[in-house]
Amino acid sequence: MPSARTVRLRLLPTTAQERKLHKLADAAARAWNEVNYLRRRQFFAKQGVDLRGTYNEIYNRYKRILAPAALQQILNKNDEAWRSFFALLARLKAGELHMKKVSPPSYWKDRLLGKRVKRLIVRSDQYYVEPINDGEGYIVLKDFGMRIRWEDKVVWEAGQAGDCIRAGEVARLPPHRGRRLVACQQPQRDVQPR
Repeated sequence: MPSARTVRLRLLPTTAQERKLHKLADAAARAWNEVNYLRRRQFFAKQGVDLRGTYNEIYNRYKRILAPAALQQILNKNDEAWRSFFALLARLKAGELHMKKVSPPSYWKDRLLGKRVKRLIVRSDQYYVEPINDGEGYIVLKDFGMRIRWEDKVVWEAGQAGDCIRAGEVARLPPHRGRRLVACQQPQRDVQPR
C-alpha cells in the first residue's frame, strides 16, 4: 500500500463541541468494542466468525447514535482487522511466519487506565478543511453538523493515512488532491513507498 501524507492539526473545539465529540467518540468506541466482543466470542467458541451478521447487528444498533458513514468506517476497519488476523493465522499454520503467536483484534481500551480509548473515524468525503490563514482555520464534519476551529503549524507526515480523530490528540487528516488544504509548503523530500 502506498504511503500517504498526513496533516496534523490541533483542534480547538468549544465546550459544547468538545462534549459532542467525546459523546460521539465514546459511542464509536462502544460500537468497535461490541462488534469485537461478538466476533471474539464466536472465534473462541470455535463457531466461525460471522463478519456479515455481526456487522449488521451492530450497524442496526448504532445507526441512530452515530452517522451511518462514520459507523460504516468503524465496522469496516474492524472487518479489515479480522481479515488480517485470519490471513496471519493461515500463514502461521502454514509455517510462513516468523512469529509463534498471532492475536485477534483487541478492544479500544487503555490497559493502564482501564478506560475506553475514544476515537472518531471520519470518511474522507465527510469532512473538509477551511483554511483562514497560515496556521489556523476550520474543519467541517458534515455528518455531525460541526465546524471546529483548528490552529497550529501544519506538520506534514509520511505514512499510512488514518482519518481518525482521537480524544486528547491532534486530528490526522490526509490532504486531498485538488483541494487547498492550508497555505504552507509540503516537505522537501518525497517519501517513497516501501
